[in-house]
Amino acid sequence: MPGSLAPTLEYGTAQALAELSRTAGTDWDRWIRRALQFDAEVLHVECVSFWGLCEETSSIHCDAAYVASAQALEHGATLFEAHLLEFFGALREARVLDVFRIREGAPEILAIKHHDPRKQDALLEAYQSGRWRFHLARRVISQGQSVLLPELTPSVLARYGYDPSDHVLTERLGLRSLIGVPLAVGDKTFGAMVFAGGDRLYDGDDLALAEDIASRVAAALENARLYAVAREAIRARDELLVVAAHELRTPLTALRLRTDQLLRKARRGADPGERASSEGIARDVRRFTGVVDHILDALKIRGEGVALACAPCDLAAIVRERVDLVAERARLAASPIALDSEPSIADRWDRARLEKVIDVLLDNAIKFGSGRPIAVSLRASEKWAELTVRDRGIGIPADRLPAIFRPFERAVPKEHFGGLGLGLFVAMAIVDAHGGSIEVTSRPGEGATFIVRLPLAGQGEPGAIR
Repeated sequence: MPGSLAPTLEYGTAQALAELSRTAGTDWDRWIRRALQFDAEVLHVECVSFWGLCEETSSIHCDAAYVASAQALEHGATLFEAHLLEFFGALREARVLDVFRIREGAPEILAIKHHDPRKQDALLEAYQSGRWRFHLARRVISQGQSVLLPELTPSVLARYGYDPSDHVLTERLGLRSLIGVPLAVGDKTFGAMVFAGGDRLYDGDDLALAEDIASRVAAALENARLYAVAREAIRARDELLVVAAHELRTPLTALRLRTDQLLRKARRGADPGERASSEGIARDVRRFTGVVDHILDALKIRGEGVALACAPCDLAAIVRERVDLVAERARLAASPIALDSEPSIADRWDRARLEKVIDVLLDNAIKFGSGRPIAVSLRASEKWAELTVRDRGIGIPADRLPAIFRPFERAVPKEHFGGLGLGLFVAMAIVDAHGGSIEVTSRPGEGATFIVRLPLAGQGEPGAIR
């Protein structure tokens, strides 16, 4: 590409977003990070970054960069004009950048920037007073097509609806050339970008570069809009689940009390059929109650974190108790549980919370164990208590391992296995709050092994995560 703008092609999105971020508020910080990641994924490149120009030090500073292989954000690098003379010249050629969006049929300024801080106030005042009109932006938006005005002569401005006072203003701001490009996703045009240059006249190559920048900015804006829509949908879903769970909890509590009474009565009687029926009803009610509790726990953790109530307790005794509670269910599923545990491991933990962790791991081992034995072990070292739950069932695909600890994520088809995908999310949050860790290893067809490590005697700082 001829001309001094050629070296800036790979930096086009970066420069536009950098200017926007300085004028559009803090929300742009989040949107820019998402835009960088979006560019890296679409272009299949290792790193995408944007840089801010500082006239005082004649340097550019990396405000943000996304490194694809590490899935990490970086910032802080600085390059000086002495080392990149042509690139700095290209940056200065783009005198003014305007970004418009449509609201109720009329263009609204989203951001406006002049490269010369001394003229920024004059530019803002011109827009606020209405002396710099939206004619070019309106035309670009209404037609959905780019416009190149290579030289801003009075006759050219008049042809696009500007009057002589606009020509005076362009001279005052040092503007000689204009490019207007649409912001569009698919067939929908929702805004425009207007570039104004002063050091030289724009040409067709500059128009192509502006269109490339606009397409990336449009994708970033649409991505941000969809992200906001998704967040609102998630918020609405969470609110519905909270209301539903609370509405279910009251009748479930009464139902559980009633079934416990019936179960005690049946156990005192001599009819084996009645006893088995009562035990089945009580088991189903407990399971349904557990689902409701999981929903409320998960949503509370997402909003508030995990608050612990730690007290002295024996982890070995807790594990034995929870294994005994599910032993019959495991036997009926042809997955007997073998427990190998230290006699006692005492420390300060939140007993009720750890019971939930153990229950989740045992429930998953029985559910996905494919009718094969389950091994549970509990060991203590100098610093850690380590609980291991291993099944020999269907296993977890490697690409699903990172997802199973996220809320509402599942590693198996919902048609074949029940559950909401909340248990492991709750378990990890509880273990993290205790200062511990939970990890999983698995191979499809060979089962899964979950290892929970909890700090002993002050090695961690149990508290609350936020």
